[in-house]
Amino acid sequence: MSNRTVKTLFLGLPLGTLLGWLTLNGWSGSREGEIHAAHEAQQSARNQDSARAEAARAVEAHEAIQARLRRWRAETAQALGRGAEVPPKDPELSLRQMLEQTALACAPVGTKVVVRVERFTEFEVLFDLRQPLDKAQLTALSHCLLRHTATYVQSVRFICERSILAELDRGSIEAVSDWATVGSAEIARLLREPGRAEMAAVPTQATPAGAESEELTGDSKRLAEVNRAFSQAWQVSFAKLTNALQAMTMAAKLSDVTNLADLDWRLQLLDAIPPVLAQARQVLEDPVPEFRRLLGQASFDPLLVRILERGKREQYATQQPYAARVFESAAQHVRQVGGYVREMRQQWGRWTITPSREQIEFESTAVQEVFRRGQAETQRTQAELTEALRAWGAARAEAAQR
Repeated sequence: MSNRTVKTLFLGLPLGTLLGWLTLNGWSGSREGEIHAAHEAQQSARNQDSARAEAARAVEAHEAIQARLRRWRAETAQALGRGAEVPPKDPELSLRQMLEQTALACAPVGTKVVVRVERFTEFEVLFDLRQPLDKAQLTALSHCLLRHTATYVQSVRFICERSILAELDRGSIEAVSDWATVGSAEIARLLREPGRAEMAAVPTQATPAGAESEELTGDSKRLAEVNRAFSQAWQVSFAKLTNALQAMTMAAKLSDVTNLADLDWRLQLLDAIPPVLAQARQVLEDPVPEFRRLLGQASFDPLLVRILERGKREQYATQQPYAARVFESAAQHVRQVGGYVREMRQQWGRWTITPSREQIEFESTAVQEVFRRGQAETQRTQAELTEALRAWGAARAEAAQR
Protein backbone atom coordinates (compact mmCIF):
# COMPACT_ATOMS: atom_id res chain seq x y z
CA MET A 1 0.00 0.00 0.00
CA SER A 2 1.67 3.17 -1.18
CA ASN A 3 0.07 5.46 1.39
CA ARG A 4 1.41 3.40 4.30
CA THR A 5 3.66 5.28 6.73
CA VAL A 6 6.54 3.33 8.16
CA LYS A 7 8.01 4.13 11.57
CA THR A 8 10.88 2.22 13.14
CA LEU A 9 10.73 2.06 16.95
CA PHE A 10 12.62 0.43 19.77
CA LEU A 11 9.43 -0.23 21.66
CA GLY A 12 10.94 -1.90 24.71
CA LEU A 13 13.43 0.81 25.64
CA PRO A 14 11.21 3.49 27.24
CA LEU A 15 9.88 1.01 29.79
CA GLY A 16 13.31 0.01 31.07
CA THR A 17 13.41 2.64 33.81
CA LEU A 18 10.54 1.10 35.74
CA LEU A 19 12.05 -2.37 35.44
CA GLY A 20 15.34 -0.88 36.60
CA TRP A 21 13.68 0.30 39.81
CA LEU A 22 12.37 -3.21 40.37
CA THR A 23 15.89 -4.54 39.92
CA LEU A 24 17.15 -2.23 42.65
CA ASN A 25 14.61 -3.75 45.01
CA GLY A 26 15.64 -7.33 44.30
CA TRP A 27 12.93 -8.43 41.91
CA SER A 28 14.91 -8.67 38.67
CA GLY A 29 18.47 -9.44 37.61
CA SER A 30 18.85 -7.71 34.25
CA ARG A 31 21.96 -5.86 33.11
CA GLU A 32 19.82 -2.76 32.70
CA GLY A 33 19.02 -2.88 36.39
CA GLU A 34 22.70 -3.21 37.26
CA ILE A 35 23.56 -0.10 35.26
CA HIS A 36 20.70 1.75 36.89
CA ALA A 37 21.86 0.58 40.31
CA ALA A 38 25.40 1.80 39.65
CA HIS A 39 24.08 5.21 38.65
CA GLU A 40 21.91 5.42 41.74
CA ALA A 41 24.86 4.41 43.92
CA GLN A 42 26.99 7.20 42.46
CA GLN A 43 24.21 9.71 43.06
CA SER A 44 23.77 8.45 46.61
CA ALA A 45 27.49 8.69 47.34
CA ARG A 46 27.55 12.32 46.27
CA ASN A 47 24.58 13.27 48.40
CA GLN A 48 24.94 10.96 51.39
CA ASP A 49 27.09 13.14 53.65
CA SER A 50 25.02 16.29 53.25
CA ALA A 51 21.74 14.40 53.53
CA ARG A 52 22.85 12.59 56.69
CA ALA A 53 24.06 15.83 58.26
CA GLU A 54 20.81 17.60 57.42
CA ALA A 55 18.74 14.71 58.80
CA ALA A 56 20.84 14.63 61.97
CA ARG A 57 20.35 18.36 62.51
CA ALA A 58 16.61 18.01 62.02
CA VAL A 59 16.37 15.08 64.45
CA GLU A 60 18.54 16.87 67.02
CA ALA A 61 16.40 20.01 66.80
CA HIS A 62 13.21 17.98 67.14
CA GLU A 63 14.51 16.11 70.19
CA ALA A 64 15.65 19.34 71.82
CA ILE A 65 12.22 20.88 71.32
CA GLN A 66 10.52 17.78 72.73
CA ALA A 67 12.85 17.74 75.75
CA ARG A 68 12.16 21.41 76.48
CA LEU A 69 8.43 20.77 76.12
CA ARG A 70 8.55 17.84 78.54
CA ARG A 71 10.52 19.87 81.10
CA TRP A 72 8.09 22.77 80.76
CA ARG A 73 5.11 20.48 81.27
CA ALA A 74 6.63 18.86 84.36
CA GLU A 75 7.77 22.17 85.88
CA THR A 76 4.44 23.84 85.20
CA ALA A 77 2.45 20.96 86.65
CA GLN A 78 4.62 20.89 89.76
CA ALA A 79 4.60 24.67 90.25
CA LEU A 80 0.84 24.84 89.97
CA GLY A 81 0.34 21.83 92.24
CA ARG A 82 -2.11 20.22 89.84
CA GLY A 83 -2.25 18.49 86.51
CA ALA A 84 -1.82 14.85 87.57
CA GLU A 85 -4.71 13.94 85.26
CA VAL A 86 -2.84 15.18 82.20
CA PRO A 87 0.21 12.86 81.77
CA PRO A 88 -1.75 9.56 81.67
CA LYS A 89 -3.73 10.94 78.74
CA ASP A 90 -0.74 12.31 76.83
CA PRO A 91 -0.04 10.02 73.82
CA GLU A 92 3.43 11.54 73.36
CA LEU A 93 4.76 10.05 76.62
CA SER A 94 6.25 6.62 77.21
CA LEU A 95 5.17 4.67 80.29
CA ARG A 96 8.24 5.81 82.21
CA GLN A 97 7.72 9.45 81.23
CA MET A 98 4.04 9.27 82.09
CA LEU A 99 4.81 7.93 85.59
CA GLU A 100 7.54 10.51 86.17
CA GLN A 101 5.35 13.44 85.16
CA THR A 102 2.34 12.16 87.11
CA ALA A 103 4.50 11.73 90.21
CA LEU A 104 6.02 15.21 89.81
CA ALA A 105 2.55 16.72 89.41
CA CYS A 106 1.45 15.06 92.67
CA ALA A 107 4.59 15.76 94.73
CA PRO A 108 5.57 18.88 96.69
CA VAL A 109 7.84 21.40 94.94
CA GLY A 110 11.48 20.35 95.04
CA THR A 111 10.81 16.61 95.14
CA LYS A 112 12.97 14.41 92.95
CA VAL A 113 11.25 11.48 91.29
CA VAL A 114 12.98 8.34 90.04
CA VAL A 115 11.13 5.66 88.09
CA ARG A 116 12.81 2.26 87.74
CA VAL A 117 11.53 -0.65 85.72
CA GLU A 118 10.79 -3.90 87.52
CA ARG A 119 9.38 -5.76 84.53
CA PHE A 120 8.30 -4.79 81.06
CA THR A 121 5.30 -2.76 82.28
CA GLU A 122 5.80 -2.74 86.05
CA PHE A 123 7.69 0.13 87.65
CA GLU A 124 9.00 1.25 91.03
CA VAL A 125 8.40 4.92 91.85
CA LEU A 126 10.67 6.66 94.37
CA PHE A 127 9.88 10.08 95.84
CA ASP A 128 13.04 11.77 97.16
CA LEU A 129 11.45 14.46 99.34
CA ARG A 130 13.09 17.72 100.29
CA GLN A 131 11.53 17.53 103.77
CA PRO A 132 9.59 14.84 105.67
CA LEU A 133 5.82 14.48 105.20
CA ASP A 134 3.36 13.30 107.80
CA LYS A 135 1.12 10.25 107.37
CA ALA A 136 -1.79 12.27 105.98
CA GLN A 137 0.41 13.92 103.36
CA LEU A 138 1.93 10.61 102.33
CA THR A 139 -1.56 9.16 102.06
CA ALA A 140 -2.69 12.00 99.80
CA LEU A 141 0.44 11.69 97.65
CA SER A 142 -0.06 7.93 97.26
CA HIS A 143 -3.67 8.44 96.25
CA CYS A 144 -2.78 11.15 93.73
CA LEU A 145 -0.25 8.88 92.00
CA LEU A 146 -2.01 5.53 92.09
CA ARG A 147 -5.50 6.61 91.11
CA HIS A 148 -4.02 7.11 87.61
CA THR A 149 -1.19 4.58 87.48
CA ALA A 150 -1.82 1.62 89.81
CA THR A 151 -1.88 -0.83 86.89
CA TYR A 152 1.79 -0.22 86.14
CA VAL A 153 3.31 0.50 89.56
CA GLN A 154 5.01 -2.37 91.37
CA SER A 155 5.94 -0.34 94.44
CA VAL A 156 6.05 3.22 95.80
CA ARG A 157 8.70 4.45 98.19
CA PHE A 158 9.00 7.79 100.01
CA ILE A 159 12.52 8.87 100.98
CA CYS A 160 13.93 11.89 102.77
CA GLU A 161 17.65 12.34 103.45
CA ARG A 162 18.25 8.69 102.52
CA SER A 163 15.74 7.50 105.12
CA ILE A 164 12.70 5.50 104.03
CA LEU A 165 9.62 7.22 105.42
CA ALA A 166 6.99 4.83 104.04
CA GLU A 167 6.31 2.48 101.18
CA LEU A 168 3.65 0.49 99.36
CA ASP A 169 4.51 -2.88 97.87
CA ARG A 170 2.64 -4.66 95.09
CA GLY A 171 0.50 -6.60 97.53
CA SER A 172 -0.71 -3.40 99.20
CA ILE A 173 -1.40 -1.75 95.83
CA GLU A 174 -3.37 -4.75 94.58
CA ALA A 175 -5.34 -4.89 97.85
CA VAL A 176 -7.27 -1.81 96.64
CA SER A 177 -9.84 -2.67 94.00
CA ASP A 178 -10.32 0.93 92.83
CA TRP A 179 -7.70 3.55 93.61
CA ALA A 180 -9.89 6.28 92.19
CA THR A 181 -12.45 5.87 95.03
CA VAL A 182 -10.46 4.37 97.91
CA GLY A 183 -10.69 6.22 101.22
CA SER A 184 -7.77 7.88 103.01
CA ALA A 185 -8.06 5.59 106.04
CA GLU A 186 -7.58 2.50 103.87
CA ILE A 187 -4.48 3.99 102.19
CA ALA A 188 -3.01 5.02 105.56
CA ARG A 189 -3.52 1.45 106.83
CA LEU A 190 -1.67 0.01 103.82
CA LEU A 191 1.30 2.41 104.04
CA ARG A 192 4.18 0.58 105.68
CA GLU A 193 6.61 2.62 107.79
CA PRO A 194 9.88 0.66 108.15
CA GLY A 195 11.08 2.70 111.12
CA ARG A 196 13.20 5.23 109.25
CA ALA A 197 15.32 2.54 107.61
CA GLU A 198 18.23 3.96 105.66
CA MET A 199 18.84 3.33 101.97
CA ALA A 200 22.38 2.64 100.81
CA ALA A 201 21.92 5.23 98.06
CA VAL A 202 19.13 6.95 96.27
CA PRO A 203 19.16 6.19 92.54
CA THR A 204 19.82 9.25 90.43
CA GLN A 205 18.77 8.00 87.04
CA ALA A 206 16.50 5.51 85.36
CA THR A 207 17.50 1.92 84.68
CA PRO A 208 19.73 1.71 81.58
CA ALA A 209 18.02 0.55 78.43
CA GLY A 210 20.16 -2.59 78.27
CA ALA A 211 19.19 -3.67 81.77
CA GLU A 212 15.55 -3.13 80.99
CA SER A 213 15.70 -5.28 77.86
CA GLU A 214 17.37 -8.12 79.78
CA GLU A 215 14.34 -8.38 82.07
CA LEU A 216 11.81 -8.72 79.26
CA THR A 217 9.90 -11.97 79.44
CA GLY A 218 6.53 -12.94 78.00
CA ASP A 219 5.71 -9.47 76.71
CA SER A 220 8.98 -9.17 74.81
CA LYS A 221 8.41 -12.55 73.17
CA ARG A 222 4.92 -11.61 72.06
CA LEU A 223 6.16 -8.24 70.79
CA ALA A 224 8.89 -9.98 68.78
CA GLU A 225 6.22 -12.22 67.23
CA VAL A 226 4.12 -9.17 66.38
CA ASN A 227 7.12 -7.50 64.74
CA ARG A 228 7.84 -10.61 62.68
CA ALA A 229 4.23 -10.83 61.54
CA PHE A 230 4.23 -7.12 60.70
CA SER A 231 7.44 -7.46 58.69
CA GLN A 232 5.95 -10.37 56.78
CA ALA A 233 2.77 -8.41 56.03
CA TRP A 234 4.85 -5.51 54.74
CA GLN A 235 6.94 -7.76 52.50
CA VAL A 236 3.86 -9.47 51.07
CA SER A 237 2.33 -6.09 50.28
CA PHE A 238 5.57 -4.89 48.70
CA ALA A 239 5.61 -8.02 46.53
CA LYS A 240 2.07 -7.23 45.39
CA LEU A 241 3.13 -3.73 44.40
CA THR A 242 6.13 -5.12 42.54
CA ASN A 243 3.98 -7.65 40.68
CA ALA A 244 1.57 -4.88 39.70
CA LEU A 245 4.43 -2.75 38.34
CA GLN A 246 5.77 -5.68 36.35
CA ALA A 247 2.30 -6.31 34.92
CA MET A 248 2.01 -2.67 33.83
CA THR A 249 5.36 -2.92 32.06
CA MET A 250 4.33 -6.08 30.25
CA ALA A 251 0.97 -4.65 29.20
CA ALA A 252 2.45 -1.42 27.84
CA LYS A 253 4.98 -3.22 25.66
CA LEU A 254 3.40 -3.71 22.21
CA SER A 255 6.50 -4.88 20.32
CA ASP A 256 5.44 -8.54 20.40
CA VAL A 257 1.74 -8.06 19.59
CA THR A 258 0.78 -10.24 16.61
CA ASN A 259 -3.02 -10.53 16.96
CA LEU A 260 -6.09 -9.28 18.81
CA ALA A 261 -5.74 -11.98 21.46
CA ASP A 262 -2.43 -10.43 22.52
CA LEU A 263 -4.16 -7.09 23.08
CA ASP A 264 -7.10 -8.67 24.89
CA TRP A 265 -4.71 -10.48 27.21
CA ARG A 266 -3.08 -7.14 28.06
CA LEU A 267 -6.43 -5.56 28.84
CA GLN A 268 -7.36 -8.46 31.14
CA LEU A 269 -4.01 -8.08 32.89
CA LEU A 270 -4.58 -4.35 33.36
CA ASP A 271 -8.09 -4.92 34.77
CA ALA A 272 -6.59 -7.17 37.47
CA ILE A 273 -4.04 -4.59 38.63
CA PRO A 274 -6.17 -2.03 40.58
CA PRO A 275 -7.39 -4.53 43.25
CA VAL A 276 -3.80 -5.68 43.79
CA LEU A 277 -2.63 -2.09 44.19
CA ALA A 278 -5.44 -1.41 46.66
CA GLN A 279 -4.40 -4.39 48.79
CA ALA A 280 -0.76 -3.30 48.80
CA ARG A 281 -1.68 0.30 49.58
CA GLN A 282 -3.54 -0.69 52.75
CA VAL A 283 -0.25 -1.70 54.37
CA LEU A 284 2.49 0.20 52.56
CA GLU A 285 1.01 3.70 52.65
CA ASP A 286 -0.05 3.61 56.30
CA PRO A 287 1.30 0.52 58.12
CA VAL A 288 0.00 1.61 61.54
CA PRO A 289 -3.50 0.03 61.29
CA GLU A 290 -1.97 -3.34 60.41
CA PHE A 291 0.46 -3.02 63.33
CA ARG A 292 -2.44 -2.09 65.62
CA ARG A 293 -4.41 -5.12 64.43
CA LEU A 294 -1.51 -7.45 65.22
CA LEU A 295 -1.02 -5.89 68.65
CA GLY A 296 -4.73 -6.35 69.35
CA GLN A 297 -4.48 -10.04 68.50
CA ALA A 298 -1.60 -10.36 70.99
CA SER A 299 -3.79 -8.90 73.79
CA PHE A 300 -1.36 -6.22 74.96
CA ASP A 301 -2.41 -3.64 77.52
CA PRO A 302 -4.26 -0.74 75.78
CA LEU A 303 -1.83 1.88 77.07
CA LEU A 304 1.15 -0.13 75.86
CA VAL A 305 -0.58 -0.54 72.49
CA ARG A 306 -0.90 3.24 72.22
CA ILE A 307 2.77 3.72 73.05
CA LEU A 308 3.97 1.08 70.56
CA GLU A 309 1.57 2.38 67.95
CA ARG A 310 2.89 5.91 68.41
CA GLY A 311 6.44 4.66 67.85
CA LYS A 312 5.43 2.91 64.63
CA ARG A 313 3.60 6.03 63.44
CA GLU A 314 6.70 8.15 64.03
CA GLN A 315 8.79 5.59 62.15
CA TYR A 316 6.67 5.79 59.00
CA ALA A 317 5.44 9.40 59.21
CA THR A 318 8.10 10.82 56.90
CA GLN A 319 7.63 8.01 54.37
CA GLN A 320 3.83 8.20 54.15
CA PRO A 321 3.54 11.14 51.68
CA TYR A 322 6.02 9.45 49.34
CA ALA A 323 4.17 6.12 49.51
CA ALA A 324 0.88 7.91 48.78
CA ARG A 325 2.45 9.52 45.73
CA VAL A 326 3.62 6.10 44.49
CA PHE A 327 0.12 4.66 44.60
CA GLU A 328 -1.46 7.75 43.06
CA SER A 329 1.10 7.64 40.24
CA ALA A 330 0.59 3.89 39.80
CA ALA A 331 -3.18 4.32 39.52
CA GLN A 332 -2.72 7.07 36.95
CA HIS A 333 -0.23 4.98 34.98
CA VAL A 334 -2.42 1.87 34.85
CA ARG A 335 -5.34 3.99 33.63
CA GLN A 336 -3.14 5.53 30.94
CA VAL A 337 -1.75 2.17 29.81
CA GLY A 338 -5.29 0.78 29.69
CA GLY A 339 -6.49 3.67 27.55
CA TYR A 340 -3.47 3.36 25.27
CA VAL A 341 -3.94 -0.37 24.71
CA ARG A 342 -7.69 0.04 24.12
CA GLU A 343 -7.08 2.75 21.51
CA MET A 344 -4.55 0.57 19.72
CA ARG A 345 -6.99 -2.33 19.83
CA GLN A 346 -9.65 -0.17 18.19
CA GLN A 347 -7.17 0.62 15.43
CA TRP A 348 -6.18 -3.03 14.93
CA GLY A 349 -5.90 -3.84 11.23
CA ARG A 350 -4.59 -0.36 10.52
CA TRP A 351 -1.19 -1.06 12.07
CA THR A 352 1.14 -4.04 12.19
CA ILE A 353 4.41 -4.89 13.93
CA THR A 354 7.44 -6.72 12.65
CA PRO A 355 9.00 -7.95 15.92
CA SER A 356 12.29 -9.02 14.33
CA ARG A 357 12.91 -5.45 13.19
CA GLU A 358 11.06 -3.76 16.06
CA GLN A 359 9.21 -1.92 13.30
CA ILE A 360 5.62 -0.73 13.18
CA GLU A 361 3.68 0.19 10.05
CA PHE A 362 0.64 2.46 10.02
CA GLU A 363 -2.11 2.64 7.44
CA SER A 364 -2.31 6.42 7.76
CA THR A 365 -0.81 9.35 9.58
CA ALA A 366 -4.00 9.55 11.68
CA VAL A 367 -3.39 6.07 13.09
CA GLN A 368 0.25 6.93 13.56
CA GLU A 369 -0.80 10.00 15.59
CA VAL A 370 -3.02 7.84 17.83
CA PHE A 371 0.01 5.68 18.55
CA ARG A 372 2.36 8.61 19.13
CA ARG A 373 -0.03 10.37 21.47
CA GLY A 374 -0.74 7.21 23.47
CA GLN A 375 2.92 6.29 23.72
CA ALA A 376 3.92 9.82 24.78
CA GLU A 377 1.31 9.91 27.55
CA THR A 378 2.29 6.43 28.69
CA GLN A 379 5.94 7.45 28.90
CA ARG A 380 4.96 10.58 30.84
CA THR A 381 2.94 8.71 33.49
CA GLN A 382 5.64 6.07 33.68
CA ALA A 383 8.29 8.75 34.30
CA GLU A 384 6.15 10.22 37.09
CA LEU A 385 5.74 6.76 38.64
CA THR A 386 9.47 6.05 38.39
CA GLU A 387 10.30 9.34 40.10
CA ALA A 388 7.74 8.63 42.83
CA LEU A 389 9.32 5.22 43.43
CA ARG A 390 12.80 6.76 43.57
CA ALA A 391 11.68 9.40 46.10
CA TRP A 392 9.94 6.77 48.26
CA GLY A 393 13.04 4.59 48.21
CA ALA A 394 15.18 7.55 49.29
CA ALA A 395 12.77 8.35 52.14
CA ARG A 396 12.84 4.73 53.32
CA ALA A 397 16.65 4.67 53.20
CA GLU A 398 16.87 7.89 55.20
CA ALA A 399 14.44 6.59 57.82
CA ALA A 400 16.46 3.37 58.15
CA GLN A 401 19.61 5.37 58.97
CA ARG A 402 18.04 7.25 61.87
